[in-house]
Amino acid sequence: MPVLPNQPVTPPAGYDPLIATLAEELEREGQVGEPLIFENPVQAQGRFFAVVVWSAWRAVPVRQRAAIILEAYRRYDQAHPDHPKAPQLAMATGMTWEEADQRGLFPFSITPNAHPDEVDSQAVRDALRNEGAIATATGLKLRFASREAAQQAFQRLQERLPQAHWSLNQIVGTLEED
Repeated sequence: MPVLPNQPVTPPAGYDPLIATLAEELEREGQVGEPLIFENPVQAQGRFFAVVVWSAWRAVPVRQRAAIILEAYRRYDQAHPDHPKAPQLAMATGMTWEEADQRGLFPFSITPNAHPDEVDSQAVRDALRNEGAIATATGLKLRFASREAAQQAFQRLQERLPQAHWSLNQIVGTLEED
């Protein structure tokens, strides 16, 4: 098997707006919307790998996403020299919502189940967006990585728009052919 030496990571030209937005999100630490940043610890103490789920990745080749993420962490560090994150970043990957969904990163979802004449469809869309739903090729999707986050959003949606008959769903596995 070939061994490829580690090459210096430099952000590709033309992606400065994405880098700036991602660095701002690192600062903001938002709870809904995008980009969504997972910082997962690795066994080496103090290190983590980052997964950034973002619709903007659709326009970025997969091989360039890690460099953009690393540069965003470096910019974050410039504003936080006492608590830098980039040196602890072991690995970074960027995925679109569809890619993350295919990999099972969001096993929980909330969907409305009302008939169109039971509830205003714009009110449903507004409620979904308010909870952080993302526009995908197949419509708005409200996905969650944890049951707790999904249950909290479900409760808020039930209170806000009960006539939508919300349902909280969990993917428990896939059917495989024998």
